[in-house]
Amino acid sequence: MGAILKKLAGISLVFYFFLFVLPRFCYEKTGDFWYQTILSDLPFNPRWEAERISSAEMEMIPSLLNQRFFFLGSGMQCFAFLGEDEKTVLKFFKHSPSLLKKGRFLWHRPFLDSIFDSYKLAFQELKEETGILFLHLNKTRSLLPTVTLIDKMGNPHQIALDETEFVLQKAGELICKRLRRQMEDQDISGAKRSLDTLFFALSRGYRKGIKNNDRAFRRNVGFSGDHALLLDAGSLLCDERVKIPMEAQKEVLQKGRNLQNWLLKHYPELHVYYMNLVQQMKEE
Repeated sequence: MGAILKKLAGISLVFYFFLFVLPRFCYEKTGDFWYQTILSDLPFNPRWEAERISSAEMEMIPSLLNQRFFFLGSGMQCFAFLGEDEKTVLKFFKHSPSLLKKGRFLWHRPFLDSIFDSYKLAFQELKEETGILFLHLNKTRSLLPTVTLIDKMGNPHQIALDETEFVLQKAGELICKRLRRQMEDQDISGAKRSLDTLFFALSRGYRKGIKNNDRAFRRNVGFSGDHALLLDAGSLLCDERVKIPMEAQKEVLQKGRNLQNWLLKHYPELHVYYMNLVQQMKEE
């Protein structure tokens, strides 16, 4: 009996290792990235065709892509890579190759549709507020270069951009990092201006009838220079109700709760200023 229990205990340990320990170890080492997960067999879909950018804007894209991009992080929807210039971010949508073969990705399609629709909406209606420079949701031929991605372990990967779905976006400093830096520098007026800029960007989206279902407000809002950016544009949708000031205010109170709590804990003066800005939304 004792031998059987020992054997079962050993099997349980092995099972635990492969189920919990090994995946966690691999995730910490790789950030869950391997290049096959950004490749897909998705067919052309006119629904995902975004409006063309101007010829002047298009001329800038090759130079922005003519650099290496280093692993920055992994979210629910995308892998992000920061350019050597530290001013641009390349985001690749996550795919599961085994599920995206013909006839086997139908369950995944609604999820992709909502994400792609959101990024298309951001690119066409909130380009300035999201900092999206280029959107590529359908595969192309001989339009884009091959780029070098450096993964979390320092390994290079050559990726043909024509064959992938990706977003090129301005890099942004996260809002909490920016406010902390400004407050440590005793730049209270600068921190307040940052909050002003944030609310200006939010208001522009609401006035266009666009809401954001992402509740990770604190982690997904940042700044490029003096401009506030919605760094994650994967949860946007049209909702005419947010054009009503009181509804827009409710949105900010709900989605910005984690930022409110952070301000209250670390910078009560900024929290008061933030809540005054929220109140002003109802009075617009």
